[in-house]
Amino acid sequence: MKGEKKKLFKKICTIILFLYCSLFVIGNIKLNAAAVVPTDYTDIFANSTIDITDNMDDNFGVFRFNNFGSRFVEISLVATSDSSVSYPSGSIQVKNAEYRLIKKCDIQGYQSNAMNQNNQNKFTVYLANSGYHYLEINYDMTEITKLEVSINIVASTNTINLFDYGQSEEFTINPLVNSNSLDKIIQIDIKQSGQYEISLTNSSQQNSLYRHVLLRKETNNSEDYLIVKKNINISSNVSYTINLDKGFYYIGYFDSSETNIISISMTRKITQFGSYHLVPDPDRWTPCGNQIDLQERNVDINNKSYRQTNITEGFTRLIYLDSSAPSTSRLDYDWYSSDEDIAKITDYGTVLALPINVYQKTVKVIAVYKYDMSKTFVKEFTVVNDNDMYASNPIDININMEIAPMHYTYIDLSKADVPINMLQYYSWISTTNVSVDGWGRLLANNNALGTTVNIVGTYMYNPKVKIKVSVNTVIDVRFLAYNDGYVNRDLYFTPTANIIKNVRTSNIETKYYTSCSNDELINWLETCRLFFIHTHGEQNGIYRGNGILNSADLASVDLTNLQMALLLTCNTGDGGYSQSRVDANSPINIVERMVACGAETVVGFNDVTYVRDCNIFAPDFARQTMNNHLSVQDAIDSIDYSSYYKNMSSIAVIGGNAENEIWN
Repeated sequence: MKGEKKKLFKKICTIILFLYCSLFVIGNIKLNAAAVVPTDYTDIFANSTIDITDNMDDNFGVFRFNNFGSRFVEISLVATSDSSVSYPSGSIQVKNAEYRLIKKCDIQGYQSNAMNQNNQNKFTVYLANSGYHYLEINYDMTEITKLEVSINIVASTNTINLFDYGQSEEFTINPLVNSNSLDKIIQIDIKQSGQYEISLTNSSQQNSLYRHVLLRKETNNSEDYLIVKKNINISSNVSYTINLDKGFYYIGYFDSSETNIISISMTRKITQFGSYHLVPDPDRWTPCGNQIDLQERNVDINNKSYRQTNITEGFTRLIYLDSSAPSTSRLDYDWYSSDEDIAKITDYGTVLALPINVYQKTVKVIAVYKYDMSKTFVKEFTVVNDNDMYASNPIDININMEIAPMHYTYIDLSKADVPINMLQYYSWISTTNVSVDGWGRLLANNNALGTTVNIVGTYMYNPKVKIKVSVNTVIDVRFLAYNDGYVNRDLYFTPTANIIKNVRTSNIETKYYTSCSNDELINWLETCRLFFIHTHGEQNGIYRGNGILNSADLASVDLTNLQMALLLTCNTGDGGYSQSRVDANSPINIVERMVACGAETVVGFNDVTYVRDCNIFAPDFARQTMNNHLSVQDAIDSIDYSSYYKNMSSIAVIGGNAENEIWN
């Protein structure tokens, strides 16, 4: 009785589902009802065959499965009977999570639905999304003793690795041989880019149209999608030549007929090859890998291993293309290593030898010309174990840096000759007051101010190489003002600091001095990144309370740490700014002198300034540079000077980099 009630319930559900999904015509009104997701279904699983005989009620059944990722699957239905069986069109339908019929493969020009053709019991469909999908089975169970359904994932069955073949070998693979399936898709994993001739043959005596596809699987923002490389309707034999990048591909066909017998072959094409086209570390006049520059640093120039193929573990060689190659630009080639556990290669043709635990290992490198992948060049390298230790043959690379407390700063490897210019390839150790993380970020506390801390990075691919970083900790921002007891030149301190500390740093030092020495003022200049001073000034000097710091006093001072100086004084920019005078080391004012000493940007004025104007200019300038991220030049030009005594932009003189963005 319970079974009869269950059948009745399923029948009612089926009728309701049919009514909701049908197209009704009432008078002249057409109603297209939304699909209704069924609640009565049976869960099934991929890569398995399930007997669904007992799950078919009144020749109808719904089966749910969970798809993971984007992939092709082959759906099949097999009926067993003592008499002949057939498979009417629509016996099997694939629907999405909203219970809507999907396409076999949703590509331009192809709109076949994901359902079987007449007398077809299996077909292939591309599931673009993860999540639940449904199989709807409509099949007459009269005289059927067993009905089975399966969902099989199209997995990789062919791998093409060019390192398995000779560099000039035009090998052939056969993804499909004499296939009479109505749909057939094969996945191919192409390990390196290359050029191929793809041939399709139909050995049947009665050729019928079918759709051939070649699709590349791509991933973007964790979502998979298909790029169509070929999509054509054909019946007879066809061949075409195509460049194929590294990646996963699907090759095959849809909507064939029982009369077709289809084969697909892929033949690699080679029109130019030769190891001699790849030239490692050519000569002393050409930039070389650090096998030459570091490992062989003490070797006589005439005995260095130019053009050779041995690489000591942890070091690099730089490959060039000779003049007979299709291009001498390394960026015009795809580069591959035969074993990335032995050596890696960059897009720029730099071979990096990795640590090995034996005397030596060999590895091959392939360069494939991007614009004609039939031009392919191979070179073999030998990676050699390094028996030297740091104690016996150290390679020390010294770097000097200045950083501000409480402000993350990456170790700068850009100006040093290092094995790899990537901080994560070194194991970093620091001492008191300055920490360093695995990514080479330094963070000094305030106790480190005015001290020198040594950081050591040991090269992970060859421990005899150590980078020694000498870190001097400086103030990030320093405000100075001269206190003469009459006017308050320090009024800019608080509003300017409040703006800067919300964007750049909290490490701001203020000094409201009555007098200081030349040495003190020079030290304050040398040990900060941003320098503001409000005092008296003249063309070649800054007033320090009991004297003048003049241009000549700065002649031998190193101000390379100084990102910007703002001189809130009179006349320090008299005569303007000339880069040619700075380059000739012939400055005519203190603005030019400070730039000549290494300061990136210095702002002065070529006229008398007012104390009030300077006190409001500093926070206005900070607001434009910090909050609005404007350059020094644009910040000065953007300030509203309607409340000022003078238009400060008309008298401002910017020395050095006027486009400096000091907010970062």
